[in-house]
Amino acid sequence: MIKPLISVVTVSYNAATTIEQTILSVLNQTYDNVEYIIIDGGSTDGTVDIIKKYADKIAYWVSEPDGGIYDAMNKGILKAAGAWLNFMNAGDSFMDNKVLSMCFESNFYDDVDILYGDAVLKYKFGRRMVEAGNIQQIIRHMVFSHQSTFVRKQIMKDGFNLRWRLAADYHFLLGCFREGRKFVHADIPISLVEVDNGSTHDNYAQSKKEVLYIHKQFGYSFFKCYWWYSYDLFHFYVSSMVKQIMPKSLLDRIYNTLD
Repeated sequence: MIKPLISVVTVSYNAATTIEQTILSVLNQTYDNVEYIIIDGGSTDGTVDIIKKYADKIAYWVSEPDGGIYDAMNKGILKAAGAWLNFMNAGDSFMDNKVLSMCFESNFYDDVDILYGDAVLKYKFGRRMVEAGNIQQIIRHMVFSHQSTFVRKQIMKDGFNLRWRLAADYHFLLGCFREGRKFVHADIPISLVEVDNGSTHDNYAQSKKEVLYIHKQFGYSFFKCYWWYSYDLFHFYVSSMVKQIMPKSLLDRIYNTLD
């Protein structure tokens, strides 16, 4: 059986404290047909030294200024030779060393465009498993993380639309859904994702505003979209406030659902 080449792209910027765990989660995969690409945005904190440590196992890497996370991802797409693409941000990682083998070693996805799985979200106070949502709900919001997603390279030839600085992955995936692309759920946790850090978390309101305009671009009811936007903001801020005032011991019990 011919195993498809999987291209994993990591984008980074000043990630010296976290990038090594990401690199090792890719390089230690038992699946033996992986191409690893790192696009660094010109880090000055020692990230590049860590990348160089593993340079002989990385298919391509570069450290130079870019126009943001999706510009960096687009650079990775241009360099990728794999049949499938995965974007594993610095600080995130595959859930374990057998993820790629479980997804691709004995499965055939000849008619599948996008394969997605579950994620374990890592908070400052614990971790919890989040199953991917019903794909029909993607018309409202992301129902899985891009770290837990594999996309056929052939449908990403144009890359991400750089008009969207925080929600370009959602724009792309919603467009694929509306085009009738075939999505398949791999019923396993694929990635471990940091959710208390990162550009989307730090700019949540702006990210949701981009989603609002994406919905408008695709012709959805403005009233309905504004309701979704308002609800998501309310939920985020209330949840953040509760996390600030709730005792850490209780948060640990609530969120550590993996024990």
